[in-house]
Amino acid sequence: MAEARTSRKFLVILMMLWMSCVSADERYYQAHIAQGIWTYKGGALQCELRQEIPLYGHAKFIRRHGDNDHFILHNNLGLFHKVPVQIGLRAAPWQQELPIQWIANREMQEGPVLLNLDPVLSEGLLLGLRQGQWPHILYEDDHGDPVLITLPAVTFLEAYQKYLSCVNKLFPHAWREVSKTTIYFGLNSSRLGREDKRKLKIMRDFIKISKAIRRVIIRGYADGSGHRIHNIYLSERRAKAVKNFFLDHGIAEDRLRVLWYGIKNPVADNKTKHGRKSNRRVTVELARS
Repeated sequence: MAEARTSRKFLVILMMLWMSCVSADERYYQAHIAQGIWTYKGGALQCELRQEIPLYGHAKFIRRHGDNDHFILHNNLGLFHKVPVQIGLRAAPWQQELPIQWIANREMQEGPVLLNLDPVLSEGLLLGLRQGQWPHILYEDDHGDPVLITLPAVTFLEAYQKYLSCVNKLFPHAWREVSKTTIYFGLNSSRLGREDKRKLKIMRDFIKISKAIRRVIIRGYADGSGHRIHNIYLSERRAKAVKNFFLDHGIAEDRLRVLWYGIKNPVADNKTKHGRKSNRRVTVELARS
């Protein structure tokens, strides 16, 4: 009981120290130090560090597969127009009496997502938090009133270690790398080469991980040489070669949509050797729900 009373007194003192650093003219939002907990959640495609801001919204760092860290500030009410914002770091109130070190000026966006910071600035905030500094965000709301957001670093390091562990296990390719691909074929061939299989395997791995992939759309094509009927048949064989690769590697058939077009929809001139090579292809596209 004595330890609990001592802990409560300590927290009260910390809050008094912090409040003495805030201007009386500013409206400020911050979780109580005892409740300003950084929480972690993550999976194979996304990792997140988050702190709830009472009566305001939340702040979070997010790392998506194939991307870098981004700091996001979310307000429950949002803004109706863009406003300038200052972003800074400050030592915890009980460490030393130092002013806020303003490190960047940005612009608040309209809507509930007020900030989505670039990776360089986001990494700067993460570094400050690792060193025990508290991020500060200062702007004027739609009525011209100053608003100060403060994010305590009290519980940051424990959650951050889990976040780093998650980041190290993220799927290594970005959505733009796996959402579409094109497989090229030799003359009159529907055989998949080693590099083709490598590209398709990356897509297969992503399809298995992501619950958001509704359909895999496979489209087969041929060049302008040869008979029209033969080219329709050849484009079908090519599309089905890709389909069979996915089936053989654990993708359910009801997730695969296979189409073939013969010589239709060329992407290059069939009168040239290079153009015909570009048209002998299968495109694979992932459709999200």
